[in-house]
Amino acid sequence: MKILKTTRQLKAELRSYRKKKWSLGFVPTMGALHQGHLRLIRQAQKENDKVVVSIFVNPLQFGQAEDFQAYPQNLETDLKKCRQAGVDIAFIPDAARFLKLKALKPLRISYMSRTLCARYRPGHFDGVATIVALFFRLVEPTRAYFGMKDYQQCRILEEMTRREFKDRIEIVLVSTVRDRKGLAVSSRNRYLTPPERRLASRIYETLQWGQRKLLDRSASTAAVIQAMRRRLEKFRAMRVQYIELVDAKTLEPLSTCDESSSRQGLLAAAVYLGKARLIDSILV
Repeated sequence: MKILKTTRQLKAELRSYRKKKWSLGFVPTMGALHQGHLRLIRQAQKENDKVVVSIFVNPLQFGQAEDFQAYPQNLETDLKKCRQAGVDIAFIPDAARFLKLKALKPLRISYMSRTLCARYRPGHFDGVATIVALFFRLVEPTRAYFGMKDYQQCRILEEMTRREFKDRIEIVLVSTVRDRKGLAVSSRNRYLTPPERRLASRIYETLQWGQRKLLDRSASTAAVIQAMRRRLEKFRAMRVQYIELVDAKTLEPLSTCDESSSRQGLLAAAVYLGKARLIDSILV
């Protein structure tokens, strides 16, 4: 595995790949690699000749009151995991230089930004899309891989790629990895104490409960969401930021969910637990 730290090194290495017409899979990460990232890497390896993984904690996607300084980082462990997984290139740019590149073009995301996390994290998806687009210009991957735990991010990046890159890059969405109790793996799970981690599995359990209630139509959508909120907030350590039912494609709010409809719904939640803000979702 080659560890590259400058765009000059990256371009030189990728030039040789392109001469050989190798397909290139790209997995952008913020480090603190876990089983979810490794699933993305394995999928990229199956579908491409070579795989590039970036490790970059993006300051543009953090708000002033968010956890940029505390975000978990362990570069040595991350590189070990990349090496063991068979990654071809680990790209670790220096933030100060990276954010001054001429290829950096700030994006303002207006699409799919009225619901879910976008309502509570203004500018977050602008920062995500800006840096992912910069990576795309530098790496020029055949395919890029993202985990469906961050569902809204996935849909926004799909749309950004369609608009900015005219679908030259294929976006591959990979299913969420969960522990045996259903908790979606996340770098922020490291903030959880053992008791909080056990409690966190209630989020997915509640989403599954809500999914069943919505499909059997035993109550209105508003009533189901209120009941879901109560199921979580009966635990004093939990504070629900949102629970929403949206169209899985457009992310517009849905008032009902009908099995006979061709529209698929997404039931999503964001919950504060201890020092962590946890998000999860389930398709309905």
